[in-house]
Amino acid sequence: MSAAHQWMQRGCEQSVCEHFQPAGGYYGVVYYLYMFGLAALLAFDPFSRGLRFAAVAYSTLGTCFSIYFMYLQIAFIHAFCIYCLVSAVTTLLLFIAALSHFRATRAPTR
Repeated sequence: MSAAHQWMQRGCEQSVCEHFQPAGGYYGVVYYLYMFGLAALLAFDPFSRGLRFAAVAYSTLGTCFSIYFMYLQIAFIHAFCIYCLVSAVTTLLLFIAALSHFRATRAPTR
């Protein structure tokens, strides 16, 4: 096992075992289920102003939390969790997709 892999695995053990993960990590599951539900609703009504705004708002919130959790890993834990990194990248991709969908479905200006 490489040193980098051991370092990342140690980060997972520390972030799960320490008190840095509130409520056992269920907030992440709820976030992804909510975003999946928004995506499903947007598939049926892609021009809904409320759904489009909610997708951008909640993906922005998720991105901010991902940045905060990355800060905790760097500043306090001093190790990275591979699952947290995958979640951060996924959240960033959701934000990019929500923002691009919001811009693409804007009403044309006349």
